[in-house]
Amino acid sequence: MENQSKPENSEENLEVTDRPKRSGKPTIKVIECKLVEASNKLNNIWKRCLAHLSKLGKEENILPDVLKKQISEARDVFEEYQLELLQIRELCAGVHYSEVIEELTVLEETALKRKEYLDSKINDANERIKICLLETRSGRSETISTSSVNSVRSARIKAKAHAKAALKKAEIQKRRLEIETKSAIMLEEEEMALARKRRNEHFKLAALRLDEEAQVALAAVEALDEEIDKINFEEERSVKLERLPVYNTKQRVEEYI
Repeated sequence: MENQSKPENSEENLEVTDRPKRSGKPTIKVIECKLVEASNKLNNIWKRCLAHLSKLGKEENILPDVLKKQISEARDVFEEYQLELLQIRELCAGVHYSEVIEELTVLEETALKRKEYLDSKINDANERIKICLLETRSGRSETISTSSVNSVRSARIKAKAHAKAALKKAEIQKRRLEIETKSAIMLEEEEMALARKRRNEHFKLAALRLDEEAQVALAAVEALDEEIDKINFEEERSVKLERLPVYNTKQRVEEYI
């Protein structure tokens, strides 16, 4: 019939629907590779964040709006850092492999230290913004009267002194934090190298243990083969002795005579 539609291929549909679905859980090897990639990506993101933070203390007469912009950009970059760390946490969720847990712990501890550094730099920048705003307001509030002028001048002198002291403090803190950051990075690299060394030692010990078990099993098989050969030899010897004819001594003497 021309008007009848062709039947669908039920066998092909059955093959497609009955095909087993692959598990989406990554292997330990894949997770370890992802951890290395995530560590490199986090370091690159942190370098971008440091680039914004370094601009907060370079110029003395920097405008408050510029400071606010750098703070906002630094926070946006660090938010990207935290999102990347969250993704690697979700990847490692439910994994109880010691090396994976150890490397993830290093990444999380590093993130906490970097968050503390970020907060410290932002707090210093906010203090500078307050000082700048105070100076601006003091300048706008000046009046023509002598008493007001003297009062404003005194406030501006105090504000400038406070600003200089704050800038000096920020400069000292910047040097200290740069040294601490370098030390933290070196410590991170040492901890990651130690983690890799521990992982390699674990693999070596596991391989040595397997070799020992294989040697013990081989020795047991060889000993069993030797025992079986001995038993077979004794059985063959016993059979041969049973097959030998039994002669009467008197009969043998008479035959000899």
